[in-house]
Amino acid sequence: MRSGEYWRTLVLSSMAAVVCGAVDVQAAMVRPAAASPQAVTDVEADADADADADRSGAAPAAQSGGKQGKAAGRSQAKPRDGATAPQDAQAPMTLPAASGAAVEAAGIAAVVPVDEPPAVKVEGHIGVRLSNQSEYEGAKGRKTFAAPNLEITFNDRFFFSITDSMGLDIGADAKPQAGVYLVSTEALKVGLAVSYESAFDKKGEQSIYAADTAVAPDLRLFATYTFGYNQVAARYTRVLGGSQSEKLSVGAFHLFELRPDLTLTVGGSVTWANQKAVNALFDPVTTVPDGFGGTITARASDLIELSGGVAKRPSAGIKSVDAVVALEYWFSKSLSFELIGAVVYLTDNVRGTPAAETPWVSGVSTIVKHHF
Repeated sequence: MRSGEYWRTLVLSSMAAVVCGAVDVQAAMVRPAAASPQAVTDVEADADADADADRSGAAPAAQSGGKQGKAAGRSQAKPRDGATAPQDAQAPMTLPAASGAAVEAAGIAAVVPVDEPPAVKVEGHIGVRLSNQSEYEGAKGRKTFAAPNLEITFNDRFFFSITDSMGLDIGADAKPQAGVYLVSTEALKVGLAVSYESAFDKKGEQSIYAADTAVAPDLRLFATYTFGYNQVAARYTRVLGGSQSEKLSVGAFHLFELRPDLTLTVGGSVTWANQKAVNALFDPVTTVPDGFGGTITARASDLIELSGGVAKRPSAGIKSVDAVVALEYWFSKSLSFELIGAVVYLTDNVRGTPAAETPWVSGVSTIVKHHF
């Protein structure tokens, strides 16, 4: 009976070894707390003892030999946990013992989970820019100022930025904004952001906005789609307070790789604005003395007409057409210098209105960026 049990064990263990042949048997033999290889060694020792008893015909001797065989079998099994085997030890493990260890190792490896803490991915750039541009859309005067330029994303989902792309509606750029990407892939990005006028924006536009509205946050919904070296972009902006103006800009851009360390981007956009937006920009509410010690507050066009003049009022529709060129040189993978130039042409919907002194708006910026 013991001989039959041995052969059944041998056959089953050999089949398991074939199935789990990819498991490292040497690693399995040193795994702690593996009971199956030891049990098979005991069975093997019992079988050897029975065979000796049958040949000698002495049952007492067989029983004694069986006990000795068990002891010998335990001493000959390969030590675990890095112990060193005796020099006179026999073969460390038979095929049934090795295959049993392999089966156990495969079972343990299948159920042990690998937990890795989620990494926080932070990308973007920080830098500074020096700009010279029109004081506001339609102004003949210009302003020069320095400002931070940064864009930081967290896990390709949340972001904070103060950028000066001048690509979509030059007058709305360079405002701090924080938001979330609703869709974020290599090709398509769709985001929602909240922005507000920064100190350097307000300083240049205060003359036309002061009487019309206090500084109010903007809600922005934007999308970009990139294919090859081309990109199309759209941005919808609504002022949540004050003038409650709305604007929609749509543009297209192409990148030329002049050299591995030098790129040129060219493109343009068209911007639509509602009536409240063009009123706030080009026909603002203004307060002037009435000549009798008091003041009169009205829109600029109304004040011009009250004084006997003729004024043109802005109308909703296509507000402007923009063109932009950007040249960026990479000193290294983490440091670049960018030169941006943009020109905006005001359409007839707003040209000739009280605040539009000229139909041309322009701006130039130099930016130094550290990328990470």
